[in-house]
Amino acid sequence: MSDFLKEHDSAILIFGTFNPVTTAHVNIGLKAGEMIPDSDVIYVPAKDEFLRSWKGFREDSIVRERVALLEKIAKRYGFKVSHAELDGIVDGKTVNTIEYMKNTVGYSDIILCMGTDKVGELGIWYKGEELVSRNKFIIFERGATADDVMDDLTRRYKDNFTFVKEDPKYIDISATEVRNALSEGDLAKVRALVPDEVYEFLADKADKRHP
Repeated sequence: MSDFLKEHDSAILIFGTFNPVTTAHVNIGLKAGEMIPDSDVIYVPAKDEFLRSWKGFREDSIVRERVALLEKIAKRYGFKVSHAELDGIVDGKTVNTIEYMKNTVGYSDIILCMGTDKVGELGIWYKGEELVSRNKFIIFERGATADDVMDDLTRRYKDNFTFVKEDPKYIDISATEVRNALSEGDLAKVRALVPDEVYEFLADKADKRHP
């Protein structure tokens, strides 16, 4: 049984911590959905344990609320959110999440959406060659081009990769940048980096911290 409602046979998967979700996350989903219109755009947030152990976050309100905020954004834009990794339905390995999407949810085609910063890592991911050889990728150029990041593995399956160049101000926004602006009290900068729903939550959080 799926943890969300499937509408199409193709799925575009966007993985991340979304801590918090930024306008870049939204813009990437919109562009990918525009490129493959008969598809479900699905955000797959990492489980909290990943944030605390690998990313080093302590338990805080952004961590607790990140998925609720993502759900609000997804509803507005017609995206979907899968809790498969959050709820331990799958173990967080991308190959296994894809198998869940195919075998349990019922998608026939999977497209992974990510930035160029992740392309060079694919070979060391669990079952990396299987991942690269069996799936399609939409890659957004963020600080690096295809020539900068393609290695022997990804070149071997280069037909599986579509590189997209967009204005950096729309897609090159990190959640770290948002958190840094928030810690500096720069709410004007925060507002420029996140959707309205996220800004309202963060601004309210800042007001309560500094009444």
